[in-house]
Amino acid sequence: MNDAYPCEYGSVGRWRPDRIRLDPPLLNAWSPPPGESFVDTPLLGFGLAFCVSRQRGLVALEAWNGNVRWQMETERAWGTAQLVGDRLFTTPRGGNLSILDALTGSTVESHSVEGIVLAYAVVVDRVVVSPVANESMGAWDCDKRDFAWRVPTRWAATPIAAGNGVVCVSEQSSCVALDLATGQERWRFDASALGRHKDLWGEQSGEIVGHPVVAKDTTYVAVTGGSLVALGTAEGTVRWKAKVDDFASHNFSLTPDGALSVLTQDALIVLDAATGVARARHKLAAADRDVAGPFGPMSVTERFVWAVDKRRRLVAISRDDGRIAWRTEVGNLVGSAPAIGDGRLFLTDVDGRLLAYTSAEEAW
Repeated sequence: MNDAYPCEYGSVGRWRPDRIRLDPPLLNAWSPPPGESFVDTPLLGFGLAFCVSRQRGLVALEAWNGNVRWQMETERAWGTAQLVGDRLFTTPRGGNLSILDALTGSTVESHSVEGIVLAYAVVVDRVVVSPVANESMGAWDCDKRDFAWRVPTRWAATPIAAGNGVVCVSEQSSCVALDLATGQERWRFDASALGRHKDLWGEQSGEIVGHPVVAKDTTYVAVTGGSLVALGTAEGTVRWKAKVDDFASHNFSLTPDGALSVLTQDALIVLDAATGVARARHKLAAADRDVAGPFGPMSVTERFVWAVDKRRRLVAISRDDGRIAWRTEVGNLVGSAPAIGDGRLFLTDVDGRLLAYTSAEEAW
């Protein structure tokens, strides 16, 4: 079993292809210095947690004890990174893209380029596709040290996905696939009709919610009104549609066993990724009947779904039956999915506090 998990969107397909095992209960592993503030959840790889510290810049911490392996000075709150193989792509300041040796922190390359936002970007081989200035999307070719293309877009602020020669971008009402080599539009899936729904202000046109997930030849998209749609990555044809909830469908994950796990306010729904047919629908349950959805972004391991609930608790939900097997107080809201790997789970709350947990088995 390979438990490499470099980041929330670890592969260019934006899904985790490796099986990860982490079972509760968890214990606090270590704590960073008091008062230190971090930007978003760490990236994990090679036994390191790559963190952006507002005080120290980009820091590589040893995942098991929090010791500093290396650090790089950045502008305050800059340093967001993408891990590709053993290279860490980072923007330490405006107008600069640096490529580092992930193990040592030494700079391998430096590029002068404006506007790249790695928090939303995807790196395919040595091409960085990212939103850039003036409502445009661009593909920076690191070999040519220039943009291979730049195109206008109404991109919504969600991560970009890529696979099978296309880049998928969420706009307000559409999922758009751009040709990775040229930037030309390949196809467009319009959700305005399928996702039509009612809210407090009346009937609303449908929208894409969250980011697309691209895996091999299929792209998965969540739509308002509680639907998931599977599209052919190459041509954009609809392969299946599934209604999973009246409101929430965006908190989902594709797992290596060919399932889509969808976490709604009160249920864990499992769909067959190839057909959209429901394998199971588990009503969430706790021994004390205290179930507190909606939940923050989730991560999935072999046996559990991990997320922070509305009462600010990290919970482990059994994938077999929807039972809340374990929970612990976090004390704050969390905007990103937990990062899991090497027997550790990491969270960063909305105030920048980094929390590191270890499995009880690892602790002993």
